[in-house]
Amino acid sequence: MINRNRLSFVARALGLAALTAIVSHAYELGGIAIHGTLSSTVAYSDKYNFLGATDDAWDFIQNEATVNATKRFDNGLKIAGQVYAYSLSDYSAVTLDFANLDYSFSQEFGVRIGRIKTPSGLYTEVQDLDQVRIFASLPLNFYPRSYRAFAVASDGVSLYGNLGAGKAGSFDYQAFYGYVPDLDDQQPTMLGTNSSGLAPNMIAGGSLIWNLPVDGLRVGYSYYTLYGGALITNPIDIGFGVTSFSGDLGYTTQVASIEYTRGKWVASAEYKYTKTTTNLTNNSALMGGLVPAGSIPNTALNEKDEIYFQLTYQATEKIGVGAYYAYSDYQNSTIDKDIALATSYAIMPWWLVKAEVHFMDGTHELGSAGNTNAGVTEDTWNYYVLKTTFSF
Repeated sequence: MINRNRLSFVARALGLAALTAIVSHAYELGGIAIHGTLSSTVAYSDKYNFLGATDDAWDFIQNEATVNATKRFDNGLKIAGQVYAYSLSDYSAVTLDFANLDYSFSQEFGVRIGRIKTPSGLYTEVQDLDQVRIFASLPLNFYPRSYRAFAVASDGVSLYGNLGAGKAGSFDYQAFYGYVPDLDDQQPTMLGTNSSGLAPNMIAGGSLIWNLPVDGLRVGYSYYTLYGGALITNPIDIGFGVTSFSGDLGYTTQVASIEYTRGKWVASAEYKYTKTTTNLTNNSALMGGLVPAGSIPNTALNEKDEIYFQLTYQATEKIGVGAYYAYSDYQNSTIDKDIALATSYAIMPWWLVKAEVHFMDGTHELGSAGNTNAGVTEDTWNYYVLKTTFSF
């Protein structure tokens, strides 16, 4: 059974996208190149709600639309931006993915200023390019949909370039520093956390990709850290009074990556280590003032190790197939495993449909978008995904 509350909107949106795609190509207006996509994702689980009302029901868990524009000037300056509109579970928003001035002084050195994409892992920067991959979903826990709001972009400056290394190949590098916009308590990331908001604050990091002299082989490392962030919880009854907590939040992630492309085959693997630290204190006096505000520090450290292996094959111009295995170790709690199989079919060059199945073992991410799953007792469950994308 499909959730009918979203069906009408999705049907109208897809109809409009189909009409647009039939009559359109990439536009160029006054030297401005304009591209866009519209996609819808429906999912079903045999046991649990995940990113939507998917427990024994088909649900439109996510609808997305992107429009981006690029203008290149003769002097080497480039202006680019992308608007991203989406609904995920019961949350919807229109955001600015990126909007920046980009000037390349040479192949070795360039500068971007404005809202810039976060170079984390192989696919964070290209996760919107649905046409270039076979899977409807990037590995679910490694690239979680609900974290996109703070993991994809920041406002600041980025330095980048490509350094030739002779017979050793070449290196692509980025270094960036900026500010991550605040998240309100309705963001998918925040739902279920009992927090009234999150200020991730400053972000700094970089990436290095080594393009080896072996054709199609590249390896990389990326790092970023959020610091100076503030978190405020909603009122909590801690047993001897009601209070809220506020304090500092830190978040650091490191990713090691490898990808090899040979003909119609693409093999990739990534390892990610994530560390989250919180240092909270109570905001209210408790027990009639016997426990003053700020006197109960609550310091926590959460660490996570993740890895996945993925293999895809573009069998024909229209048909692609793929498989991956993903493993997530939440060191303070549980382990999640995900085996996924996928296929994609290009009905038209501008119209792509995808189907995939996930054999899940673990339940840690079930509540990542505020989903409720009372009586979670079984770790093994299946998750089915269908997606269609129109592009121009």
